[in-house]
Formats: sequence, C-alpha cells, structure tokens
Amino acid sequence: MEIEKKEISPNIILKLIELSNGGLTSSEFDQIINQLNDIFAKVNYSSTAENNFLRIISSLYDKINFLRSSIKHNHYFEYIILISANSNYLTDIIVRNPEYLYLLFNSEFLNNNIDLKTLNKEIDERICNYKSFESKVNFLRLFKRKYLLEIGLNDILGNSNIYNTTSSLSKLAISISRCLFELCFNVIKQKYNFKHISRLYSLASLGKLGGNELNYSSDIDLVLFYDRNLPVCRFSKITANDFFNEVIFLFIKTATAITEKGYIYRVDFRLRPEGRNSSLSKSINDYIQYYDTRGEDWERQMLLKLNYVCGDKSLYNKFLNFTQSYIFAKSIFISPLYQIKSMKKRIEVGNENDIKLCIGGIRDIEFSIQALQLINGGRHKQLYDGNSISVMGKLLNLNIINLDEYTLLLDAYNFYRKVEHYLQLMNDRQTHTIPNNVLMLKSMALYLNLSSESVFYTVLNDHKNNVRKFFLTVFEESAETNNSGTSTFENIKFKDKSRANKNINFLRFGTDLFESKGFDSKTIDLFKEIEESINKYLSNSSVPDLVLENFVRGIKSVYFPSLWYSGFRDEEFLSRFLILCEFSSRLFNMWLLNKKLGDLLLTGRVFVKEYVHQNLNLGINELLFILSAQYTLKIISAVELSELLTLLIKFKINNIYSSLNINSFSVFALGSFGISAMNFSSDIDLIFISETDQNTLTVNQTAEKFIAVLTKELAPFKLDFRLRPEGQNSQIVWDINSFSQYLNKRARIWELQTLQKIKFVSGNKELFNTVVIKFLAHLKTINFEFINKNVFEMYKTLINNNKSILDNLKFTKGSIIDIDFYLQLSFFYFPIVQNQIIEITFFKRFNYFINYISSDDLNILMNNYYFLKTLEITIQNIFGVNNSNVPIDTEKLLLLIKFLNINSIDEFKSIYIQTLISNQKILSKYQEMKNETVN
Repeated sequence: MEIEKKEISPNIILKLIELSNGGLTSSEFDQIINQLNDIFAKVNYSSTAENNFLRIISSLYDKINFLRSSIKHNHYFEYIILISANSNYLTDIIVRNPEYLYLLFNSEFLNNNIDLKTLNKEIDERICNYKSFESKVNFLRLFKRKYLLEIGLNDILGNSNIYNTTSSLSKLAISISRCLFELCFNVIKQKYNFKHISRLYSLASLGKLGGNELNYSSDIDLVLFYDRNLPVCRFSKITANDFFNEVIFLFIKTATAITEKGYIYRVDFRLRPEGRNSSLSKSINDYIQYYDTRGEDWERQMLLKLNYVCGDKSLYNKFLNFTQSYIFAKSIFISPLYQIKSMKKRIEVGNENDIKLCIGGIRDIEFSIQALQLINGGRHKQLYDGNSISVMGKLLNLNIINLDEYTLLLDAYNFYRKVEHYLQLMNDRQTHTIPNNVLMLKSMALYLNLSSESVFYTVLNDHKNNVRKFFLTVFEESAETNNSGTSTFENIKFKDKSRANKNINFLRFGTDLFESKGFDSKTIDLFKEIEESINKYLSNSSVPDLVLENFVRGIKSVYFPSLWYSGFRDEEFLSRFLILCEFSSRLFNMWLLNKKLGDLLLTGRVFVKEYVHQNLNLGINELLFILSAQYTLKIISAVELSELLTLLIKFKINNIYSSLNINSFSVFALGSFGISAMNFSSDIDLIFISETDQNTLTVNQTAEKFIAVLTKELAPFKLDFRLRPEGQNSQIVWDINSFSQYLNKRARIWELQTLQKIKFVSGNKELFNTVVIKFLAHLKTINFEFINKNVFEMYKTLINNNKSILDNLKFTKGSIIDIDFYLQLSFFYFPIVQNQIIEITFFKRFNYFINYISSDDLNILMNNYYFLKTLEITIQNIFGVNNSNVPIDTEKLLLLIKFLNINSIDEFKSIYIQTLISNQKILSKYQEMKNETVN
C-alpha cells in the first residue's frame, strides 16, 4: 500500500537534479522545490502521482527552460501535478505528446468553450494535409487526445460543470465520428470505383451520446438508415444496404482498433431495430415499419435520446418526426411506470458500490425522469429531450416536479457523474464501481472537494436514499412495500450471484436492457407465468448456478423462446427440463453444438422409451441426445443405455456396409461393443475378416474407404482396430486362413481374452461361426493354469499402469476390471458354457454360470456391476466428461449422490468402498482355479 507523504520525496529531488543537469542555479532549484511542496500538499500525494509527475517532466523536449519558466508561472506545476494525481489516462497522453502540454498553458485554448462548428472546421481544414486513409485516422486519434486533455484538465480544475463537461465530450465524439464515417464512406466508394452515389443516409446517435452527456470512457451508440434500398450507383448491382453495411463495418473496425496512438471510440450499433440479429443498416421505411408493428416499450424510452450525427439532415428530421409520434402515441401505449419499473428491476444489482446500477443510483434518476417524460410528453413536446440535466429543468418549469425534488435530483446526478468522471479519468476504463483502495478514495474525495472518505460515504448514502425515495414516489410505491421482503430468487444460494442475476435477466427479458434488443412482450409475459416454478426448483437444488446456466444455454440455442416458455406451462415438461438442466451437462453440451436437437425435447420425442428402437435411422448425435435425456430422466437404466448404444452403432455400421456394397470381408465387434457394455466415451473395437486370401491392395482400399465413412458417421465415437492380429502395424483385413494360423501359433492369452467378446456385425454370418469354432477349438489345446497365470499378469499390468488415476471405475482394483476378469476366468474354466456365451451381453453372462459358481457370489457381482456401470454412465452424463473417474469435489459428489438417491457422501463412500472390497475378495477366491472338464 502506498504511504501518504507530507513533502515530496528525495526521489523527485534527485530526478530533477539529473534532468536539469546543472542548468539551474541553487536559488532556482530551491524555488522549484518549494513550489512543488506547496502544490503537492494540496493533492493526494502518492507514489503514483509522483511517478506520473516525473514521467511528464522527463518527456518534455526542453526540460531546463520549462523548469525555469515554471518559477514565473506557478500554474505550470499546478496543472501537471493535478493531472499526475488524478489521471493516469491524461498523463499518458502528455507523455506521448508532450507538445500538447503547452496548449494547456495557453489560457485561450484552455478556457475556450468547445463548439461543434469550430471542431468540425478544424478537422476539415487540417485533415486535408494527410494523404492516406490511415494517416487521416491517426490524425483523428491525436485530435481526440488533444481535446480530451483540455476537457479533462478543466474538469479537474473545477472550471467546467457536469453539463459542460459531458456536452464537450459529446461534441468531440460527434465531430470525430462524422469525419471518420465520411472517410469510411469514401474508401468503400473508391473500392467500387463509384463516381456518383446517393448520399441520402443519416447517421444518428442514441444513449449517452444522443443525450449529449457522454462520459470519458463511454461507448458511442449509433444507428444508420438510408432513403431506399436501391442500387447506389447506375449500372451497379450493389444496393444501399450492401454498401452502407460495408461502410459501417469499416467504421466500427477503424474506430475500435487499438494502436500505439490509442483508439478512437468503442462503437455500438446494437440498439438498432432487431438488434444484433439484423442488418447493420436499413431503409428509413423499414425502421418505421418495425416500430409501428413490432417495436418494444423499452425502445420508446431509448428513442428519447435520438440525435443527429451526420448525413442528410432532412432524412433525419423525417425519422425524428415519426419518433415523436411513436414515443408518445397514447393509443398503443402501455403504462411507462410498469414497463420502466420492470426494466429497472432487471438491471438492478446488489453491488452498493456500483453507482450506476445500485438502488438509488444513476439509473434510478434516469428512469424516473424518463418515466415522467413518457407520461407527460404527449402534452408537452419540449420534453422530447435526451439530456438528463436539461430534462430536469423542463420538468421543474412545467411544475411536474417541485424545487426540492429538482435540487435533490440535480445534486445527486452531478455527484454521481463526477464520481464516474474521476474513475474513468484515472485509467480510461468504463467503470462505475467505487474502489476499495484507500488512497484512491482519498484522492477521489479531494477531487469532489470533500474533506475525507467518511464524508464521501455520508454524502453518497444521502444521495442514494433521496434518489430512491423519489424513484418510489414516481412509481407509486412505498419504501415499506419495496423492502417488505425479497423474492424467492433472492433467497436462492447461488455461488456467483452476479452471474445468476445476468442469467435470470436473460430468461426474463432476452438480454440486458441497453445491450441489444431482447424478447418481445409476449415472451416476457410467458416467462412470468413459469418463473416461480423455476425459482422453487432452484431453491431445492444443490447446484442452482448450474441449473440456471444450463437453462440459459438451452434457451439461447432456440429460435423461438416463446414456444418453449409456452410449453413450460405444462408442469411435467418444465420439471423434466429442469432435471435435465441439473443432471446432464452432456445433453446441453451436445445441444450447444447442434441447435436442432432442441426440437426433440420440445416435441416430447425424447420422453418415449421406444423412440430410439423405432428411429435408429436418425443421426448419431440425435440418438445420443435422446439417450442422454432418457437416462437423466430414468426412463432407461445404465445397462439399457449400454445395450442401446451397441444396438444403434451396429445398425449404423450395417447401413454403411450395405450402402457401399461391401462383400470382400465381414465385420466383427470386440471389446465393450462386442458385449454391449458401451458408455458415452467407448471406442468401437472392430476386426475385418475375409473368406479367402483376395487381392490385398483392393480389399484394403475398400476397407479404408469403409473406415473413412464410419469415422465420419459414427463421430463422436472413435474406431479402434488395435485388437486385430499383430495389432496396429498389420493389415486391416485378415483372411480366415491367416487368422486361423495366427490364432494357433502366435496369439497371446490377452488376445484370447479379447476374442471372448467377439460379436457378429456385418457380412457373412457363417464366416463368423467359423471364427468362433476355430477359437473355441484352440482353447482346448491350452493348459488352464497357463491361462490363469497370464490372465492375472495382464490384470496386474492394467492395474499398475493406471495407478495414477484415482478411483477410475474401469481400472481401480476392485472395480469393473475385477468383475470383467472374473467372468473371463470363468469362461476359460467352464468349456461347457463357452459356445453359449459368445455374443451374449455382459450383464446377461452372469446367468450362464448359475450352475457352476456360488449363487451368492454371482448375485454380489451382478449387483456390483450394476452399481458401477450406473455410476460410470452417471458421471459421464452429469458432468459431460469422457472418462470414468469418480469426482472428489464435494459439490460434484453431492450432485452425484442426489441422482443416485444416496443420502450422504459418507454413505456413498461406504457403498463404493464395500463394492471394491467385495469384488477383490471374489476374484481372489477364484484365483487358484484348476482347469477341469465340467459336465
């Protein structure tokens, strides 16, 4: 933390000695130090102010003459120190352009009232000296910085009130925007070599720029309309819409580009009709038709700040005349009190340090006076005014507010805007939040002519209370009613309240008020009908942030939210959707990538259990979406999901196999695909076998084409051919004779384990039967003890290789791997069941050992497998992951056990550990199996 100093630091003295380089006498130097001590004592002297001061002095071209001149002109140091203490932003401007500093010492420049005509004249005269587009744009960047210095210093000195400061900032922005737009217009005109082009367009401002009350770091809100959407030039097909969209795009790109000379302005065209989803420009008739037929209530409020920037003034006036009748049209006018109160509620934040959006902040003032404008503007046309301070005076003159109300509003507004200006002058940041930094608070208090931080907060709270009381009076509410209780939503325990507020505001209104066009009134009203039900669900959820986030992700993915909100009036449908929001991030991840998937929910098709069976021809992602939804809603179990995944993959492979007319080889499944034990992230293990040794090149080319199609059609599943003989380094297709020879001479035990899971997919079933016969015949030639030893060696290898993965449901000792290896050993040990088990699903295999193994052991293994498989599928579905790792995060565990209907994390851990232990015991019990024939 910086420490307040009473006198300038030795660092300044040493630096001045260095910079003067002996060019000053001792007397001159002492006078300079005394001056600095006097002036620094009047500001919040910090290391930041000191560094800024030295940066400015170091940047000057003739430092000695400046230091000597400052002895005679005390205000030189005063200006520099005030800028150093109050604005890093202005300091940077001087450091980059030290010549501007001398302009500030010129009283004619500093005290000159900024006039739009004068600014336009200066720009037009000087920009002609530059040839290229980029050099002209750089001139505008420097022009802005020069005048920001003047405006900013007058503000800091107290020479300019809020009205004049914001008006000057607005005039500067209008002048620069006018010139830049003309430059961009000419660039696009020259691009198409147009000599004569219709200039019937108008660029207008909205928001703070439209009200001539711009901040130092405000965005500038603009809208452009033209006369008619006709070709802009004779013999050209390029329409006005195409042409002006290109001009606007270049304008935005150029204005917002950040360079070493700074940027011009952040430009926003999102307040145009239809917002970001519409063309950047349209004809004036298109705009008028939109407002006449589909305009929203908040747009009436927005259009109060419409103002002219450049272009055809008569076209602008035509639109202006329409907006006056539109804004105050009584026949279609919903109460401004209702619509503005709703808008205020949706943007209001709980952060008391945000002076713009907090209760009793700037928005309360703006919305109050805009409501009064809308109510009374039909009778008093002079209220069609976008400037807040000007409107306050007119409301007073019309006796709509009294003198006390006018005074409290004006004082509060000036105070808030001064705070904004300090915050934005400091670092050129668009912020409205009071800092926690003590030194910044002290510096801000001095800037506001307040004696201390505590006095600042006293004044701030008084303004908040006064403004809120006025706001409630305007909207005919009492403070008691307003504070009588908080909504259900406010009581929900969100981890990120700010994010939750943004999300619920999107669901309510479609967007933040001044970002872009939101939902229409019908959609907003529909949401009101379902909001309380949503809040109740969120209140009972352990992860309300996640539920709300997924809800928003879903609604953002649909084209007509009103259809969904209407559907959600069915309580069962809404309940199911909320369950999906809570327990299936996988579903929403898929939805985000393919917006059409939502139709499966809206039409209710996902809720029909037989739908997947009956519609296997759907795309793989559609089927996965349905399965994810059905599993989440417990329409299907984990085992059923695994078997359905196998069914649909087999169906897809068969279709592709048939469509390519493949007859040179057959397709067999292995691994989890072969035993119907797939999960959302399983690989598809395949081998290709041919009847005879055919032309290897032709066959493998066919296989490669087949694989390419499979890879595309079966995504996101991955194909895996590493389980074929000789692994990934061998040919893709093996003929039956070569396969048989390999089986008898070189196949290892782990490959025999793999072949237990072989399953016919496509091609010649007789060939598949031959492979099975040869496989089972080969098993009779191998000693069981040898198999037993190798199987357990493989088991240990897999366990050891995956030790780094804690609680992996596939490879942790005692998990699914133990059950899998137990059944594999049983397969080898009991030849009588081998032929019966081939192509049987993993879960059903347990039944084939009832007569040969302890029924208690089998029941334990079946229950354990069901639990672990359910756990695996649930983890992948809830969290949208592609692994089988049990989470360790408490919040995730709470969500997991809620879905599994387990009462506590301790209970879950107990069940999980007991499952692992019992699996280990049973596998160990049969480790010493002997190979004997069982009749």
